[in-house]
Amino acid sequence: MSLLRGLFGIGRVDPTSSVPDRDVEDSPNTAFPARPEPQDIATAAARVGVHGASGMPCCVREFVGHTAEVTSVAYSPAGEYVLSASNDGTVRLWETDSGNGLRSLACHSKVYASALSPNGKWALIGAEDGRVFSWDFISGETERIRADGQPVAAVAISPDGKQALVGSLTEFLALWDVPHGERLRLFQGHRAWVVAAAFTPDGRTALSGSYDKTLRLWDVPSGKCLQTYEGHSGAVKSLSLSPNGSQALSGSLDQTVRLWDVASGKCLRTFEGHAKRVTSVAFSPDGLFGLSGSEDRTVRLWDVASGKCLHSFDGHSSDVRSVTFSPDGWLALSGSNDKTLRLWWIGELRKGACDM
Repeated sequence: MSLLRGLFGIGRVDPTSSVPDRDVEDSPNTAFPARPEPQDIATAAARVGVHGASGMPCCVREFVGHTAEVTSVAYSPAGEYVLSASNDGTVRLWETDSGNGLRSLACHSKVYASALSPNGKWALIGAEDGRVFSWDFISGETERIRADGQPVAAVAISPDGKQALVGSLTEFLALWDVPHGERLRLFQGHRAWVVAAAFTPDGRTALSGSYDKTLRLWDVPSGKCLQTYEGHSGAVKSLSLSPNGSQALSGSLDQTVRLWDVASGKCLRTFEGHAKRVTSVAFSPDGLFGLSGSEDRTVRLWDVASGKCLHSFDGHSSDVRSVTFSPDGWLALSGSNDKTLRLWWIGELRKGACDM
């Protein structure tokens, strides 16, 4: 039995009640594996089975088990496991190296949004029925934070893990106190559904994306809108902030990805190439690269500085719904309407771009 399998156990949790669930057989061990040292390209390649000169971009692993569309994916801070959410009403933990499932959380509602905590020990989950709840991977317990009936389209966790942003099929972005389950503030200004949200690294400002085709920058303590970013001709479906919080990527139903200066709201660059609507974007851990997923079934890797598309990854048989980078930046993870997650090796592409 692997370390992760022994740590998490195998089980299912039912978070339909506001009372914490305790019906999962969990390991009593509450210590997480130590964060691995940063890996060079050769070590990272060998770990996922890529060897020698053949280490060109490819799919190195497929995660199979969901029975409906995969709507959200995330990597743990140390990279040892990944999280996925699905319209099959479950959220799943997977061991990265083996692709094996570690645990499944039964939500009894389609799950549109999920986010991993900064310490990687719990997740925040947003469901179609309006519930937002936390899921502790060690104890298996869930705690309901919100339940107002409005489908949840986006969740984000503050850097200290104490607050959460919740976007829903309304015009408002909400700030919640996670430990106490209390709504602290409504950010008002969007004119359509709020479906993307993120905190800046200091937690004092937040960015949101909406079906009104704009992004908005908010002062978290006051709720004041600081900037409105305009330029997309279609709904903003996804956003991602650079590691230092100075830039943002946005993906839109207008089939483009845009790069923004966060402070000024100026559009710095437009990335074009997808044949259909862009559903998800992500910044690499070093801020040099971007990922995008699209309804054209591809994942694209971009050089942020030049706007050049370095590669288009093909393999999913339906829309790509969510993308993210591994913590070391050598791998990309995608979730699709084809019910699978795919792990892509991008190391040689990154190395080549950096060597130019």
